[in-house]
Amino acid sequence: MQLEILTLTARDLTRSRTFYADKLGFSVVEEGDRSFVVDAGGVRLMVAADGAKSPLDASEPHLVFATTALPERCLALRDKGVSVEGPVRGRAELSDPDGHPITLKERG
Repeated sequence: MQLEILTLTARDLTRSRTFYADKLGFSVVEEGDRSFVVDAGGVRLMVAADGAKSPLDASEPHLVFATTALPERCLALRDKGVSVEGPVRGRAELSDPDGHPITLKERG
């Protein structure tokens, strides 16, 4: 068994697409009127328009992305207007425009 796709909801699909594609740098592989899918390093991440339902609650998915050169990645994200906490001990914390939590961890 293998995870095929992870889905998050978004209040503003355009804003979320800009975040995942332009700021995080993921390639958009599918796009529709009410959703888009990015290749998030081998896992397909679908972001779907769903009004005021996002973020879900404390049990919602917490995205964790492994990266190299974490300090440089954090600086680049800040240059693009993303609020990033850290890095501290090989991890940095941020969230997408709908408040979905994201952790970046140093690949090593």
